[in-house]
Amino acid sequence: MKKFIALIFLFPFLTNCAAEVEEADEFSSECSAYLEALSNTPAEKLFKKQNAAGNPRFLGVYGYVLQFPGLETFTSEERDKIIDKSGYVVLKGTSDDISDAGCKKYQEQAQIYAERYNQLFLNDLNLRLQQ
Repeated sequence: MKKFIALIFLFPFLTNCAAEVEEADEFSSECSAYLEALSNTPAEKLFKKQNAAGNPRFLGVYGYVLQFPGLETFTSEERDKIIDKSGYVVLKGTSDDISDAGCKKYQEQAQIYAERYNQLFLNDLNLRLQQ
């Protein structure tokens, strides 16, 4: 009887663990797809496309907090002002939940990609301000 009660108590936990494993596998394949998408679309190409459409926004990356690579030289007040004025989008699939090596690689590449894109955007903003 005690074993049966223990199994009933552990059942929700065990089924939740199985679901987490399935989610981790799914997330891993998503990370691979996101990494491939980054590789296939250079930051310069995306920025030109967004700029031509009149809709460039900064790229954010989720980690423990929302980050904006390439904007570290600004104070938090300056950064917030720039981002509030221009807007931002977050690279899909970024997270502080690094479930495997594929997701870690994607997170690292997303940081590099967002930094490059944000630098292009900052340079463009500076050129416009100088005109």
